Amino acid sequence: MLLHIGLDDTDSPEGGCTTYIGARLIEELVALGVRFTDYPNLLRLNPNVPWKTRGNGAVCLRMEVEAAMEGVVRRMVVDAVEGQAEFQCGNTNPGVVFHTGDIPDSFKDFSDKVVQGVVTLEEALSLIDDAGAQAIGYKNMGSSSGHWRQSAASRGGTTPSRCSPIGWLRTAGAPGCWMRAP
Repeated sequence: MLLHIGLDDTDSPEGGCTTYIGARLIEELVALGVRFTDYPNLLRLNPNVPWKTRGNGAVCLRMEVEAAMEGVVRRMVVDAVEGQAEFQCGNTNPGVVFHTGDIPDSFKDFSDKVVQGVVTLEEALSLIDDAGAQAIGYKNMGSSSGHWRQSAASRGGTTPSRCSPIGWLRTAGAPGCWMRAP
């Protein structure tokens, strides 16, 4: 199965690096036997947003993975973010988005928006729902543990969990990076 993984906002002004977490994940995923379908993609988001932590970049990894291994891959990604993100910084709100299958056309427009402008939380959540993607966001919920959000389609129509507005706005860059591949 084709799996796209977007990571965003794991750094802080004092340190950390989303691209470093991506690089470490690549090493672990190669050892697991995952076949990457593209080079890792770095999307430089709008540098003028006031809530950025440092470089304001998101990372996307695209791979073919056996259906039986999808859960293992997702757990590795979540563990990497939880183990390496700069949670002690009040302005760091990590997020991960997972999408299986082909990328919808709507992601291209969203990608342009996160590079050239500012997107709303509602736009990001709507895109996640419409695409049938799954996401996890951290912080600003009174807890350091992640909060999953799955699209209604992938949940069978159940009500989505409440998510951190700041964390999800930050995560908005992750789906956008899916369309930056050559």
